[in-house]
Amino acid sequence: MADRQQEGWDASPEWAAARERTRAEVQAAFAPKPQTCPSCGRQEATSARNCPHCGASYVVTQPKLSKRAKLWIATGFAVVLIAAGAGYLLASPSINHLRKSAAEKQAERNAAFLKRETARLKADQRLHRGRGTTSGEQRPALETDLQTAITADARARVAARTLRGPIQSTQCKPVTRGPYVPTRLRGGYECIAVSSQISKGVEVGGLIGYPFWAIVDYRDGTFAWCKINPRGGGRRDPATREARARPVPPSRAAFGPGCRPRVVVR
Repeated sequence: MADRQQEGWDASPEWAAARERTRAEVQAAFAPKPQTCPSCGRQEATSARNCPHCGASYVVTQPKLSKRAKLWIATGFAVVLIAAGAGYLLASPSINHLRKSAAEKQAERNAAFLKRETARLKADQRLHRGRGTTSGEQRPALETDLQTAITADARARVAARTLRGPIQSTQCKPVTRGPYVPTRLRGGYECIAVSSQISKGVEVGGLIGYPFWAIVDYRDGTFAWCKINPRGGGRRDPATREARARPVPPSRAAFGPGCRPRVVVR
């Protein structure tokens, strides 16, 4: 019964028509077609791959390059490479000159900036002298006079717009190491012109301001001070980093009394 159902399904008109169409398409694909021989030029209706008259293939192949053609192509490439090399050699001096000119201009700008910055820092660290209202070895009174003098100096700088104010006061403390630890004759001090304070509850947790160095001569009641510019942290461009002055302690010969900050440019 299954065979009968299968035969009935296969014998349907639709499947018969489909078989006929497929058969016709296959026959048309393999049927002889008019083809022109690329060798002899004769036209023939055939399904063969070769011409039945001269035997040449109907398939056109890419002609191979002759040795002469290959030589001409290689010569052309060589000429192009030589021309490119010659062009680079001719342009190289101009490129190097432009690079050198740019480097020289940058060096000139760096040198000018270094000169201006060094001059500014030297003026900023200029030595100042003063005299206390008392004489003899009255250290507390001399220290107070020193702080008053530095406060006046800092406020004058604010007025000249070389510092940012306001300046509240100045606090100094004796150095604890080095050749300037206070003795019976003289002493070194680290001072700060206070612009603001950091509160820590009801107490002062820190001071913000500008650093100064000072020397006090206890014998004749004189003192000298200078502002310093410590090297800051962080990354800078090479010119700024080079021009940033680092103050160094004054030499013993500079105490007359006083401090002569030298600007070391690195």
